[in-house]
Amino acid sequence: MKIPLRRLHFGVLSVRLQICLGALLLQSVSIFAADEPLRYQIKPDQVVPYSVKIEAETAAGVETLSGIFAIKGRALQPDSMTVEYSGGLTKSLKAKGNSGARGPRGFGPGGFGRPGGGIPRSPFDRPDFRGLTNTTSELLVTTAGGVKTMQGDSQLPFLLGNLSLFPFEPLSEDNKTEWADGNGLTITTRTSSESRFGPRFGPFGDNDNDEKVKTGGGESANYKIVSTEGALVSISKTYKMTSPAAGGDDPGFNSEGSGTWVFNKSDGVSESMDFKTQLTVTMQNAEVRIPVSVTWKRIPVPEYEAHIKERQEKLAALQAEAKARHEKSAKEAKEKEGKQLPTKVKKEVLTDLNAKDWVTISRRLDTMKGYVPHPKDFDIAARVKELTKHNVPSVTFSAKEVWKTMEPVIAAADEAAAAEASSEDNPFATDEEKMANAPDTIREWSNQSGSFKVEASFVSLENETVVLKRKDGKQVKVPLSRLSAEDRELAESFGKK
Repeated sequence: MKIPLRRLHFGVLSVRLQICLGALLLQSVSIFAADEPLRYQIKPDQVVPYSVKIEAETAAGVETLSGIFAIKGRALQPDSMTVEYSGGLTKSLKAKGNSGARGPRGFGPGGFGRPGGGIPRSPFDRPDFRGLTNTTSELLVTTAGGVKTMQGDSQLPFLLGNLSLFPFEPLSEDNKTEWADGNGLTITTRTSSESRFGPRFGPFGDNDNDEKVKTGGGESANYKIVSTEGALVSISKTYKMTSPAAGGDDPGFNSEGSGTWVFNKSDGVSESMDFKTQLTVTMQNAEVRIPVSVTWKRIPVPEYEAHIKERQEKLAALQAEAKARHEKSAKEAKEKEGKQLPTKVKKEVLTDLNAKDWVTISRRLDTMKGYVPHPKDFDIAARVKELTKHNVPSVTFSAKEVWKTMEPVIAAADEAAAAEASSEDNPFATDEEKMANAPDTIREWSNQSGSFKVEASFVSLENETVVLKRKDGKQVKVPLSRLSAEDRELAESFGKK
């Protein structure tokens, strides 16, 4: 069969046209994909771990905060996601060589504006920064990086905010290459650890009846996409925060910095941050400048799992060490205890130690030097301890001398008794109380910080993992180290049964 030449030409033209149209379609899809806005997309059960290093140059030296944390997806909606933060940093200090050197701009070794003198407490000396302990938090975050709710606290010093919010910088809502973010702010120094700083590097606070110092101010951050290499988008960030002092004795804060943030558009997560800022604190007409560098980066999941395994092994080693100490204390208590006194002798000793005249008491104490009590004669030891506070100096002196040989025996016996009591069932518990401590009874379990709780019954303990059965019948697995101290002890006791 012959095909007319005209039809052949038309067929070739049609094929070429289809190829061109296909190429244009692919190109348009490619352009559309490239123009898709950057968005966070952490899927349920996806784990995104990070390593962190923060260095702050203070008057005392270089303070380093370092560690590993992870963000785990819980639920993903079209415009938001629920994630769980877990982890924390540890602090170390490399002291300056010359302890007598004057600190920057009036910040001497003695503190703000007083070289060597007494000082007001630094706003960063608080011992309850939860970001410096292993804690958990639950966050509801929009896919553009807006934080809707946060349960839990992971605050860091130097007004760095919550560690859990580090990977959630704001993204452009309207897909621009440059965008800004800013807020008014409140910095509150509270007596409790429940205060919270807000998103990113800026401190925010809520009104609270427990507050001590409150200062108003504002913060702003500017972002600009500077390059794209494959899935990695490099974004420059500049930041400024000002918060004047509320009163003459209150601190004022100012912070300015810049850095580079890398976002992975394919995975929908932050990849890294390299940021430097200078925090200036003014207090009592003095000023101190603290350079702070913040670097964090995403790490492979196996590296994070190895970190968790190492922590669990250390915890197990500490628990074994504590158990060995208890056993050693019990053994030493047994070895140190003296012989039990005959009933007649014990009665005479107690009569003399309780005499009304101090001379009789002193004579008896003089005969007891070096005396080591038996557990059944600890009432004698208790009387000797009371006499260490007698109103007659000579009695007090003699009692203290006798107590020196008694105290180690009493302490060892107390520790051994405490260890034994913690490992045995309460013989005076009611049937209801015994039922409440049965493995198959539903009770409330909580994590270390108390921010997460669940009503469930105990199923098993295997390889440092606790399996619980919720009220809805579903089983959940929780690392033993994540439970509160009370629940860890209970799970271990159930696991042995």
